[in-house]
Amino acid sequence: LMANARAILRRIPLSCAISLRLSRAAVDRERPAQPRLLSCSGQQTPRGTGGLMSNRLVVGAKIIVAIAALLFVGAGQVWAQTRIVAFGDSNTYGQGLPRGADWPSKLEALLKSRGYSVQVVNAGVSGNTTVDALNRVDSAVPAGTDIAIVTFGVNDARRGVPPATIGQNLSDIVTRIKAKGAQVILCGRRAPFPPGYDAEGYRTTIQNLARTSATRGCNLIEGVPPSGFQPDGHENSQGTTIIAENMAKILEPMLKK
Repeated sequence: LMANARAILRRIPLSCAISLRLSRAAVDRERPAQPRLLSCSGQQTPRGTGGLMSNRLVVGAKIIVAIAALLFVGAGQVWAQTRIVAFGDSNTYGQGLPRGADWPSKLEALLKSRGYSVQVVNAGVSGNTTVDALNRVDSAVPAGTDIAIVTFGVNDARRGVPPATIGQNLSDIVTRIKAKGAQVILCGRRAPFPPGYDAEGYRTTIQNLARTSATRGCNLIEGVPPSGFQPDGHENSQGTTIIAENMAKILEPMLKK
């Protein structure tokens, strides 16, 4: 349809126009206006040689149809795009990596290479806790988002925030995102917890919340080997490639080509 519309527009001379002219005599006699057709050369077409169903009207109709097709198909292409927001901390942002090497960027490229119309927005901010996430969730995950991938909690745990508090904050985040009509993938991640921290309680809290409140859950760094991390614990390019591949497997059943 798009190709046919463009072909029609290319074949039509720019000088072609349709005009309705009002006869001065008709106005004087208070009669209904008589339509007159202008040809591409600007010459008036006599009503007795084909009338309003002339080829020139067909040309005009084609112009209208072609423009409508371009607008309709173009709008459809925009509407069909799935908007995914990767909402997280430094591990989402891509700490220590050049732009484009973070896993959200790789995820978008990977899904597009497989024929999906998607936009993956990297809404990661280094150092963010679940409280920070609550404060910016509405701006980071706006209305119109289809899927949000939420990865918070590690920075809280490192600071000794109890698992129950982390769980409540994450629950509020998930609820607010789902209220916008988006699906939520809640991802946990292992981290070096401070001495005496309830690491098992943390993992259990994330898993239970992913199972009961989110659309589904995941282990963000599942399958990432020790060589996939930087010295400070953030993923390197190898690690983000593995994360993008794992996330694509989760997302594909949720997407349409």
